[in-house]
Amino acid sequence: MGSAEGFTLADQAIANAARTGVWVLLKNVHLAPSWLAHLEKRLHSLSPAPGFRLFLTMETNPVIPVNILRQSRIIMNEPPPGVRANLLDTLRGIPQARLQTGPAEKARLYFLLSWFHAVVQERLRYLPIGWSKGYEFNDSDFDTAVSTIDSWLGALAKGKANVDPAQIPWVALRTLIKQAVYGGRVDSDYDQRVVDAFVDRIFSARAYDPDFALVESSEDTLTIPDGTQISHFVDWTNALPEREPPSWLSLPKTAESLVAAAEGKSFRVEILLLMLTTLGEAVISKLRKMRTTEDEEGDIGPTTSSDTASPAWISTLKTNAGEWLKSLPASLSEPTIRDSPLSRFFARECHTGAMLLSRVKKDLEELVEVCRGAVKQTNETRSLMSDLNQGRSQSLALLGLC
Repeated sequence: MGSAEGFTLADQAIANAARTGVWVLLKNVHLAPSWLAHLEKRLHSLSPAPGFRLFLTMETNPVIPVNILRQSRIIMNEPPPGVRANLLDTLRGIPQARLQTGPAEKARLYFLLSWFHAVVQERLRYLPIGWSKGYEFNDSDFDTAVSTIDSWLGALAKGKANVDPAQIPWVALRTLIKQAVYGGRVDSDYDQRVVDAFVDRIFSARAYDPDFALVESSEDTLTIPDGTQISHFVDWTNALPEREPPSWLSLPKTAESLVAAAEGKSFRVEILLLMLTTLGEAVISKLRKMRTTEDEEGDIGPTTSSDTASPAWISTLKTNAGEWLKSLPASLSEPTIRDSPLSRFFARECHTGAMLLSRVKKDLEELVEVCRGAVKQTNETRSLMSDLNQGRSQSLALLGLC
């Protein structure tokens, strides 16, 4: 997906599969948000054979239509942790078309960028030691950096098969990567200095020396592989251990253990406990997002004839939401605007109140549908249901009910 040809092929595949009752797999549909809106409408009018199934693969992205997610069975696949897994995934994802153009020195630059990309992402597992906060470093940053490398190397090579590594515009590449691409996501001076240190050390002409050290510390030393093709770097990466030592990420060796406790380093222990607490909270937050009302207190039946299958608090919340809807006015009448500041002020306030009323009624109506089991929950409705069930004053104030 992601091209006009892909849209046409996908439409044909869905039509044929719906008619014959077979399965269809569409990959990377997050690259086609406009086509997904078309697909959402088409699914409502489709009358497929019983054996028809439609599978969509995508990255988590806010552009995915909510209704498609509601109608789907969602399976999340978390990538394995570690520099080795990250490197393999990144190197194997580089398009062959990019590797077939430009000088031979481009492959090593791609590897250096892949190593840096793996390091900045893996340091996220060590919050708040690796970074002061969780940044959204993702594949789009890598793709942008690859395009930057292609642009500058193409201008330097001018069709030549090889270039002098010393002539590569290192200053321009380092500046763009650490200030515009990856640094554009960083809002902490300390974190920016960390990004600058990694980029300045990795992206230099010395990286083409056979003894250049990717990691150089008292505990571990890792030398860059010798090769001119991506396959060479993939083979080298396959030989790496699955779990790297923290020194590869320029972190202390106590980052994953409590050895510092035996040595009496209370400050490091405190930082480590803070890191583990942050990691645990992140896991719990992800589990809560995956949770549904069925997971919490039984099943919510899809039928609307009775509420016997619903938990008590769901039935109570549904009743309360219905009463709140009945107590709300149908609309707010806006005053006639006269040529005076006070009149314009009243008109503006009434317009704001009408918009708030419309939002409150929409949220309550969606809440009732979720309680009936007619639609699936979203993160917003799940949070709203939780707050209302616990009687949190800020949610009630948001609804204008207190």
